[in-house]
Amino acid sequence: MTTCFTAVPGVDVITTTADIPALGSLAINAFVLHGTEPVLVDTGTVAGAPEFMTTLASVIDPAELRWIWLTHTDFDHIGSLATLLDAKPEEKGSQHERRHHEEDAEVREIFAEIRRPA
Repeated sequence: MTTCFTAVPGVDVITTTADIPALGSLAINAFVLHGTEPVLVDTGTVAGAPEFMTTLASVIDPAELRWIWLTHTDFDHIGSLATLLDAKPEEKGSQHERRHHEEDAEVREIFAEIRRPA
């Protein structure tokens, strides 16, 4: 389940709840920081990517995002990254100028695994 709330003016929190056997529920958060150069911090879970994108679109047009900041490359933080980057193929050549991440090679490797046909 994915929900959204405004934490403070200009900051929306998109929360996906994951059930972890024997542990209970875990809230996985992403943040939309509105402003002159909107930032998305993390991109949701891989399993919940379609629902995440719908929720994201309810608070900002994804095309308006100027920056995507990944805190790290675990599957609960990179779920919609490929979708967001595929929506703007012209940006792929300037990815380092517009979208930053210190583990770019690791991200590419992870997406190669995700996109590999079964």
